[in-house]
Amino acid sequence: MALLDLSAAFDTIDHSILKRRSQMSFGLRGSALTWFESYLTNRQKTVVTGQYRSSPVTLRFGVPQGSMLGPVLFSLYAQPLTDIFDTHGFCYRIYADDS
Repeated sequence: MALLDLSAAFDTIDHSILKRRSQMSFGLRGSALTWFESYLTNRQKTVVTGQYRSSPVTLRFGVPQGSMLGPVLFSLYAQPLTDIFDTHGFCYRIYADDS
C-alpha cells in the first residue's frame, strides 16, 4: 500500500502543467479550457495581521483553496502519479484536503 502526504500540494500546482495535462490527458478544449484558465489567472493574495496589510501579490502557482474545484484540479494535476501506481500494481487511496 502506498501512503503519500504532500505538503502544501494545492499551493504548488504549476498552472502551465495543469493546463497541458487537462488538454492532453482529459481532452479539455475550447471554452471549457478558457474558463479554467480564467479561473486560475490574475489571482492575488494579501497578508493581513493586526493593522498591517501587505501589498497584493499575483499568484502564479496553486489552486484556490476552500473551493469545490481545488480538489478536482489537484486530482487532474496528480494523475501521472496514479498512472505510475497502476502500472506497478500498487494499492493506493488518494485524499486531497486543502486545509
